[in-house]
Amino acid sequence: MRQVLLALALLCTTLTLGAQSNRTFTESVQTLRCYVAERPDAPPILELPADEHIAVEFDYLSHNYHRFLYRLEHCDANWETTEALFETDYLTGNNGEEPIEDYAQSLNTTLLYTHYSLRLPNERIGFRLAGNYRLTLLDDTEGEPTKVAEVCFVAVNPRVALSATASTDTEIDRNDSHQQLTVRLNYNDLPVRDARRELSLVVLQNRRYDNAVRRPAPTSVTGQSLQWEHSRELIFPAGNEYRKFELLDTRMGTIGVDYVRWFDPYYHATLFTDSPRRNYLYDEDQNGRSVIRTTDGTDSRTEADYVFVHFALKMPRRDDGDFYLNGDWTDDRFSDKWRLTYDEASGCYTAAPLLKLGYYSYQYLFLPHDAAPAGLTAPAEGNFYQTENEYTVLAYYQAQGARYEEPVGVLTFRFRPQ
Repeated sequence: MRQVLLALALLCTTLTLGAQSNRTFTESVQTLRCYVAERPDAPPILELPADEHIAVEFDYLSHNYHRFLYRLEHCDANWETTEALFETDYLTGNNGEEPIEDYAQSLNTTLLYTHYSLRLPNERIGFRLAGNYRLTLLDDTEGEPTKVAEVCFVAVNPRVALSATASTDTEIDRNDSHQQLTVRLNYNDLPVRDARRELSLVVLQNRRYDNAVRRPAPTSVTGQSLQWEHSRELIFPAGNEYRKFELLDTRMGTIGVDYVRWFDPYYHATLFTDSPRRNYLYDEDQNGRSVIRTTDGTDSRTEADYVFVHFALKMPRRDDGDFYLNGDWTDDRFSDKWRLTYDEASGCYTAAPLLKLGYYSYQYLFLPHDAAPAGLTAPAEGNFYQTENEYTVLAYYQAQGARYEEPVGVLTFRFRPQ
């Protein structure tokens, strides 16, 4: 155990990317997940009143029991804490005082861990208001509670109607390397005095917050609606279909895995070497999603083992930036854990993160040293207009004089070129 924790500690330095992404503050917390329990494939966005639940799950690398508390805070569209609200304004029940009671130890795994699960709302806590919510996990086992992780999700009060389309005929190229969104927001009976100031959008491509478009300026206001048409702010690099691999047991891999070996005391899986893509490659991908799964047991939550997975991207070295692994399982974090380092002997960028068995969809993003923290798909994946991408549009409303910003609409759709 000490050896793996020491190895992970070397991977834990994180660059600040904004507080909207999930993140961990200790190498002992692994496979941190947040999703809609009833719709695991959906973004972590809950509609109020809550007939569904937000699920939060993680593994703590020990069989020793740890008492974890959870605390919620309300945030605006920029993920800044809403200071004007009291906890009793937006929550029912006890905040930060209840432990996570659903936990179970791993079974027959080489790396010991305890799996913790939480659902919101529950009998102890509920939501009064819509909002962006940040959940902080606190280890209250000994002494002062210690922050170990943060999870972000959105609770929406649907009060507006959203419609959107995507096109490869953009303001900067035609059927080349980008996709442009057109969005319409009908606010109907919502009491709005100044629509441009009181209503705003956040637009995500494949649920990524690193390249999210925040508060694009509407191009027109007509009647009871706002429109974003021919908006250069809503042009996204198209990228390429995500790569993937599947590792369901510690004996052999299936999709994308070259071989699995045991190097005492852990398993290591080596993927087939990747290379930069110069052409569009159609594949039925999952846009960065991942699924924890194993064939070695009946409950993947506690019977899926951990493996060091070796990635390799063969290409010449670049000195103007770094390559990173990216998928929902990296939480859009440009941290040392997901950064690839160049190996002169093989001529490859390489990384070997510790991952739980399952299916993983991923891509390589390039982050220039002198650029804003948004990863670029062009250097390794290319940008091709044919790429199928998922877009999520969130609408926010803050009336003049209101104390908080409220998510009032959400639309998620997949763009598939004809």
